[in-house]
Amino acid sequence: MIVHSTNMVSYLFSIGYQHYLNLPGQHAAAVAGFSFLAIAVTANHLVRKRWYELFYLAHIALVMMVLIAAFIHVSQINWAAKTFPIVGACIWGADRLVRWGKWFFYGYNNECTLVALPEGATKVIMKRAIHGRPASHAFLAIPRIRPFQTHPFTLACSNPATFVIGAHNGFTKSLHHFATMHPNRTLRAGIEGPYGHVPSVERFDRVVLVGGGSGATFTVALAMDWLRRTADKEAGATHSLDFIWAIKTRGTVFPTAHA
Repeated sequence: MIVHSTNMVSYLFSIGYQHYLNLPGQHAAAVAGFSFLAIAVTANHLVRKRWYELFYLAHIALVMMVLIAAFIHVSQINWAAKTFPIVGACIWGADRLVRWGKWFFYGYNNECTLVALPEGATKVIMKRAIHGRPASHAFLAIPRIRPFQTHPFTLACSNPATFVIGAHNGFTKSLHHFATMHPNRTLRAGIEGPYGHVPSVERFDRVVLVGGGSGATFTVALAMDWLRRTADKEAGATHSLDFIWAIKTRGTVFPTAHA
């Protein structure tokens, strides 16, 4: 995008056609370009971690802005050029429809129970199971806590779908506060997923798992799944698992391992 825009502007100035930049289609190109830059900035790991709501809403709004501005920009060329933003909009729209369909399927007659845990963690137990392996992740929506928002979390268990969520800012902080004020409260909720590739570690004779802090939710779920799967194997088979967990305080152990 940067190469395209800088070369085009330089070329127009070199041939004395800089007035071409005042056309509505070129203004739309600038809007699309700055929207792309804003997407790149808000996709930063720091933004995603500290202000996930901003990251999520900004991306939806900016993608829509890019598609509309790109359509206006290429409309000055020919009809064939319009097919590119149209196809992009169709793919993006289809993805949204599939996600909404999953939300309806998994959210219909579904609810969750909230349990406040020590060290600012919250255990979320869904009423229904999800067809996914522990340690994969799914998007969770609880309208009572944050309407029109979805957040990705690691599955601690798939039947029933269970999450152990640490409180930070925004949704997770409000979730833990609500769970503390209303112990074992049941709320309407929905999940969408699962996503992510989970390695099949049970086929190895020895497994070494390394986790750090509350991020060990993934490795704890993987270890518990390994125990369940190896217990079903033939008697006499030799299997071993080494679990290495780096933590700052002992208080981290209970909420993370409580799944």
